[in-house]
Amino acid sequence: MYSDSSCLAAVFDIDGTLIDSMEEWRFASERYLMSLGLPTNAVDTVQAFDSGGLRLASKRILEVYPQLGPRESLIDAITTSTLPLYRDSFPEIPHALDFLQKLHQEGITLCALTANHRQVIEPGLSRLNMLPLFSNILYCGEISKTKEDTSAYDYCIKTLGLSPARCVMFEDQPWAAANAKAAGMHVVGVCKKTDPKRLSALTEHCNLVISDYIDLLEMYFESPVEA
Repeated sequence: MYSDSSCLAAVFDIDGTLIDSMEEWRFASERYLMSLGLPTNAVDTVQAFDSGGLRLASKRILEVYPQLGPRESLIDAITTSTLPLYRDSFPEIPHALDFLQKLHQEGITLCALTANHRQVIEPGLSRLNMLPLFSNILYCGEISKTKEDTSAYDYCIKTLGLSPARCVMFEDQPWAAANAKAAGMHVVGVCKKTDPKRLSALTEHCNLVISDYIDLLEMYFESPVEA
């Protein structure tokens, strides 16, 4: 996958694949409604997020609370509410920085493709010493593409100037992994072993599923870091 240079670019979703933030994101919409003093039992934002990310969760919220629209403004508000956690406390996925550094040393292009916002993501990546390793970070909102279909992945592949088979996409959500696979990319799922339901769903769409980057360091590099 890496040692034979068949992969020329590694693309990371960031949340849930590099930064351990997804448990907070599952409840971010609910907490935002609570901060406004609105009842949360009228809309299952957690289920919606698990099925389609923040875009689906925001759609479900607006079906009940249309006054919180437009949709992009609601997404912006929920996303901005998570900034302090990126700036101050979210940890990395185990051994993610070690893995990025190894790929960088091997000359593999590092790219990110995220539905999150620049002003939220970059403070977290900077704090975790990951930001300088990336040649490009694509923000879905800035490129006007979505992960709800293959458009964001197609755009990423075109930007990299590679065939889809030369790109490995790291995703943590099954629905996103399915769309990356449909775009022709190799897909690595990242999921904690404590989440067997999502682990099983990722297995259906991914070429490989890991819970810790030590798995890939030991698989593809001769001198892995110590666990």
